[in-house]
Amino acid sequence: MTIAEMHWELEFRYNKMNSNNQMSFSPLEKDAVFNNVIPKFVELIYKGSPEKSIIKGFEINQQATDILSPLVINDEIVTVSNNAIDLANLTHNYYHFLDLLVETDCGNFIMKVVQTDDLNMLLKDSFVMPSKQWRRGLITFHNNLIKLHLPSNVNVTNVKLSYLRQPVKVYYGNYNTSLFSYAGYDSVNFTVNNVGYQAGDPPVDCDLPEIYHTVIVDYAVEHIAKMLYDGNQVQAMQDNITQII
Repeated sequence: MTIAEMHWELEFRYNKMNSNNQMSFSPLEKDAVFNNVIPKFVELIYKGSPEKSIIKGFEINQQATDILSPLVINDEIVTVSNNAIDLANLTHNYYHFLDLLVETDCGNFIMKVVQTDDLNMLLKDSFVMPSKQWRRGLITFHNNLIKLHLPSNVNVTNVKLSYLRQPVKVYYGNYNTSLFSYAGYDSVNFTVNNVGYQAGDPPVDCDLPEIYHTVIVDYAVEHIAKMLYDGNQVQAMQDNITQII
């Protein structure tokens, strides 16, 4: 669906077959709802929801792979500073880590993600610690960085990183958006940076597979129904969603 079609479907479904018994929403409000629920939908498919009996995970089954495949990015990162990769410098907005291969002057290293609070212990574990002989290393995440822990005297020549990027923010068009930065708790002033979508920009459609746009619309209807305490509509949308995923 185009974003215009998703807007129409949202209002059509929430108004219960176009009976117009519910309030209408502006394009900006509808976009805000979709931009709220699309990342939640991606997260649901990525990690699942045991409480809803939805056991998913990236590449656990073909459906999850199909849904998330448009978000998969394979980056070759030439510059690594102090054995760290700055996630802010990736070609797309980072969402979830998938895999990483480090090319060095000693060959390719297989890297394992570990928790930061386990790092000191693992660096002393002869079965896990970084090893030039076994060409293995460790990865930790800290302060928006991917930290590479390699044996001494091993120099990184290239890094191949696979990750999920963030889904794009949909935009119906014909209104301005801005990004706000809060000035601090001691001030009620906001700094407005006009770097969002602007009136005249072309519409931006959802970049997940079109076959699942109808599920995203159901999520959007469920989101609105929860805000307006419409329990029957919430249950109806949840039933629709679980029938598909």
